[in-house]
Amino acid sequence: MFWGSFSYDMKGLCYCWEPETVKEKEAVKEEIKRLNEELEPLMKKEWELQNGLNRFSLWNLPGRKPKWRWVKEIGKLFREGKGGIDWYRY
Repeated sequence: MFWGSFSYDMKGLCYCWEPETVKEKEAVKEEIKRLNEELEPLMKKEWELQNGLNRFSLWNLPGRKPKWRWVKEIGKLFREGKGGIDWYRY
């Protein structure tokens, strides 16, 4: 049995996604790039604060001093995978 609802101008509980065009994909890349440019300084400040407090002590901690890298684990946004519905489209 399948239950669903529909509406002409809204995505309901069940929605059939249309394939993305090349123009839409390029627009999404630009949007994600813009979002990352806005997020990076904020996330860097947060990382520096968190990392500075973790390394704060009276003695020097062994090992290398951490360096800032803008990657997924810290909060960088990017699309991955081959097709399908990902976090951006949903």
